[in-house]
Amino acid sequence: MARAGDGYGDVRSPGLFPDSLDERGGRILSTNQLLVDPLARFPTIGVDNGAMGFATDGRKDGEGAGAGTGIPIWFDATSSTWRTFTTGGVATE
Repeated sequence: MARAGDGYGDVRSPGLFPDSLDERGGRILSTNQLLVDPLARFPTIGVDNGAMGFATDGRKDGEGAGAGTGIPIWFDATSSTWRTFTTGGVATE
């Protein structure tokens, strides 16, 4: 398991949550976990509504396509999309 501050993977306190694995070998996302990954690697099936993450290539307002520097995101289960906190719009890379 990745540890907080190592720059990649699942960032959470060790020993607090079960070690369940998702279909790509990463950790299952729920409302008590934070995944740090490129946006394309975030799953859209089996994710809890309100789950949060950090898309390392997500675009802030004004950043061009493919030039995202990273944004915090949350999962909207009603539309199966990852959304930005700033606008509520669909996160893009």
